[in-house]
Amino acid sequence: MLYDRLVRFKTEECPEFKAYIPGKNVPDSMLIELDLDESLQKFREERKKLVELISDFSDTDWENEGKHPEYKMYSSYILVRHILMHDHLHMYRIEEQWITNDEYLRQ
Repeated sequence: MLYDRLVRFKTEECPEFKAYIPGKNVPDSMLIELDLDESLQKFREERKKLVELISDFSDTDWENEGKHPEYKMYSSYILVRHILMHDHLHMYRIEEQWITNDEYLRQ
């Protein structure tokens, strides 16, 4: 979905997007039903593809603003920043689980 949004920022002027709302427009259980190994492989492949796409962005592509019902402002720059912050949040949580003593995680 995110890759497709970035393609639209590159190919459309002021693209309009729909909100992604788990439980409303995708089932709540969708993510838990995915195979972990397949998902990790797909994540690697899709992030590589995403990096290749944005590596070719022009200044105009980065400045392209779109419309999204959840946000006051939405652009390719904001979307890429959002993707990076979201990934870093997950990486932080993984690290926290890895280094924290179990008795402190359960409090």
